[in-house]
Formats: sequence, C-alpha cells, structure tokens
Amino acid sequence: MTASARLRSTAAALLTLAVAAIVSLLLAECAVRWVRPQPAGLGWLSDEGILLHVPNRSLRFKDYDFESNASFNSHGFRDGEFEVPKPPGRFRILALGDSFTEGMQVHDEETFSERIEAALRGDGRDVDVLNLGVSGMGTSDELALLRIWGPRLEPDLVMVFFCLANDVRNNVQSDLCRMEGGRVVCRQPERPSPRRLAIARLRARLATHSQLYQLMRAATVAPFFQQIGLRASVPPESTPAMPFGTDLFLEQEPPYLADGMRLTEGALRELKDASAELGAELWLVLIPTRGQVEDPGWEALVREDGRALRRDQPQRAMAAMAERVGIPLVDLYDDFVATDREGRRLYWRLDSHFNALGHARAAEVVVRRLRESGPLARRDP
Repeated sequence: MTASARLRSTAAALLTLAVAAIVSLLLAECAVRWVRPQPAGLGWLSDEGILLHVPNRSLRFKDYDFESNASFNSHGFRDGEFEVPKPPGRFRILALGDSFTEGMQVHDEETFSERIEAALRGDGRDVDVLNLGVSGMGTSDELALLRIWGPRLEPDLVMVFFCLANDVRNNVQSDLCRMEGGRVVCRQPERPSPRRLAIARLRARLATHSQLYQLMRAATVAPFFQQIGLRASVPPESTPAMPFGTDLFLEQEPPYLADGMRLTEGALRELKDASAELGAELWLVLIPTRGQVEDPGWEALVREDGRALRRDQPQRAMAAMAERVGIPLVDLYDDFVATDREGRRLYWRLDSHFNALGHARAAEVVVRRLRESGPLARRDP
C-alpha cells in the first residue's frame, strides 16, 4: 500500500470513528431526555466573578411539584431588560436574595418582585422592582452584587429578602466576609482569569443544552468519584461542629451560631453603608421556613429534636439585629402562619420554596408596608 493510500485509509477510519462517536453521543442524549430528563444548568460566571444565570435564556423548569416558565435578561437576572440609566422620576427597588427571590418554582409574572411592582404601579406610581435574586446567595454575596450593580441601577430602596433557613449558614461558608481582629471585613470576589472564565462558560453552555452532560455531572457527585479523584468533594451544608438546622430555634445560641450571626450583622452593616452611598435605604425582609409556618411540620420538628425550641426565635434574633443595625424590618411570619391555618398552603409539598400563593402573600405584606412607611410612602403617587 502506498503512503497516500495509507493516509486515505487512516483518514477514513478516523472519520468513521468521529461519526460513530457523534451518533453515540446523540443517541445517549436522546435516551437521557426520554428516560431520565435532567434540569438545565443555569449558572453563569460573570466578568466580576459573581455566579449569576445564563443570559438571554428562556426555559421550562420542571420538578416534582411544579412546572414553570423562566426567562433571564442579557445580564443574567430573572427579569426583563433593565432601563439604564434609570428614567427621571422613577422610584427603583432592588430585590436581593437567594432562590426564594429568584423564584424558579413559579412563572415569571408570579414572583413576588413582579407582584410588588404590579401592585405599586396599580397605585399610579412610577416604580420598578428589579429581581437580582440568585440561588445560593448569602448576605455577603448580595453585598458584592450591590457594589457591582448598584451604581448602574441607581436604586432608591434596596430590599434584602433574608432566608432564615440558610442565609446565616451561607455567610459562614462564604469567604467574602470574615472576622478579622474582632470586626467583620468584606471583600469583592476576585475577577476570574480569561482562561477560567472561558472554561466556566463552556461548562455553562454544556449544562444549559446537554442533559447527558447534566446527568454525568450529577453522577460524579457520588462518593466513589470523589474517592478516585474525578471530582472534588462537595462541602457539606452542615457539619457536626456547625449543624445549623434546629439550632436556629434555641434561645441560647451555640457559639458557632453566635459567630455566624455576628458575621451576618457585619455584612448587613456593610450593605446599609453601600446602599447609603447610592442614596438608597436598606430594608430587611424575613422569609420564614416551611417548618415554622405549618403546624404539623413544627410539631414534628419539636418531637424529633427533643429540646426546648422556640418557634419564632430566628425572627426575634433578626429583629434585634435589624434594630442594632438601624434598618426597617418586614417579617412575613405572622401573616404566613395565619394564612396556612386558613388551609391555604404557601409552600410546595415536596419543594421547600413558595408556591404562587406564597409569592402573592409575601408581595401583599411587603406592599402594605411600603404604602405605610418608608421612602416610597413619602412620595406622592
């Protein structure tokens, strides 16, 4: 066989292998979509090193409890396009928070940020409420986000929707705010290198478009893959040293929780200062846990724990913190408990987040407070 013939034969073999590999991957992708559909990946690393959402993306999000339509703007936030600069005379509210604010469990128009905006506009006010919620964010992440986006968006009011279930834990696990010399010091995330950014965004695109890739990612979380070095171990949400959970309901805080509360208070003080630099007020909105709101859930929690738990202890602790920091507090707890006792569920049965009624009820409580007091109430409608 001549050299040119061997070359043609090798090229043909490689082409055959490539076609076979592509066909195999396509068949595997189809099989996953048919047999075991996977949720689309949403994470997108921003130029500033903040994890947001894949920009300009619309999708159908499905879980055991719900199906929802979700769309993200060109900046990676679950909202329409932001008007920048802010139109003259517009009152602008920024909604900072985690997955509760993000609201993937309901349709775009059902999130509490959209409902708050609609209700206030119904009063004849020129108001917009921008949803900056991102799943997994804690107070320190929200501070970093405000420092990046606040000057561009020109808010009049910044509302932090604080998830009592895990925001203190998130603050402890984050490295953006730390205790140094008895005081809280917060920093901005490091800007990713071009190489890291390119790799992160390639993975994000794969996670968005390939359910096979998502299944492989989910599979490699298993301990076996961590043991053989194919995937780094995932930090546990809680550890024996820092269990969180029902410790939140103890009147006497364990030392680790007291440290987490001090860290959270420091981050809130920084958020207040950052808001003031933008000419905005800072408000804190407390999101209760499902176990607090639903009587059977609370009774089971107390029975299983066996200690003296106080049902509203997280709210009491955060109310005292808000008073020390000097920021208004909106607490959803009483309204949510009353609504649940009327037989109207505010959370999904399997998922721990708000359903559409939960978002609607949260919006009603916040709007009522906004109409009564604060910078918006001081303006003529």
